[in-house]
Amino acid sequence: PGTTSVHANAPSPNSISSPGQQSGPLRGHVLLVEDNPVNMQVAKKLVSLIGVTAEIANNGREAIEQLDRTHFDLVLMDCQMPVLDGYSATRAIRDRESVDETKRIPIIAMTANAMAGDREKCLACGMDDYMSKPLNRFLLEQTIRKWMPVDALNRAGTSDKPRGAQALSAP
Repeated sequence: PGTTSVHANAPSPNSISSPGQQSGPLRGHVLLVEDNPVNMQVAKKLVSLIGVTAEIANNGREAIEQLDRTHFDLVLMDCQMPVLDGYSATRAIRDRESVDETKRIPIIAMTANAMAGDREKCLACGMDDYMSKPLNRFLLEQTIRKWMPVDALNRAGTSDKPRGAQALSAP
C-alpha cells in the first residue's frame, strides 16, 4: 500500500491500434477500477486534473456491473484485486463485447508489477495498454489521450445508457 503514479511504457507492437490521438482539451468519462484506497484517490485526482471525469469500482465484478449501467469511454484497470482480478474482468468484458457485438472499450492496465512479461500478460487477456505504478500525471494523460475515443470530445458529462450486457451472474 504505497502511493501511486503512472509511467506508460512505449506502445507494444502487439497492442491494438489506437482510435486516434486527440488534440486540444481532453474530455471523457472513465471507469477507474482500483481496490487500494490510497491508489484510488491518487489516480482519481490525476484523472480529474487532466479534465476527465471518473467513477470508481473496487474490483472487477463491480467494474462489470458498472459497465452494464453506465457509458464509459475508457477503463483504467488495476490487475491485482480481490473478488475478481483485472485480468479475469477484462476477459469477461471482451467475451461479452464479442457475444453482444458491442463496441470495444479501451482497457488500460494499471499495475505495480513492472517485470518482464507483465505487459504481454495484460495484452494477452485483452487489455489495450499498460501503465506501471506509481502513476505520473503526464504519462497518464498521454496514455488516456492515445486511447480516448475521438467522439468523447463531443460529449460532456456522463450518460446512463447501458452498454447492452447483463450483469455477471454465477451459473
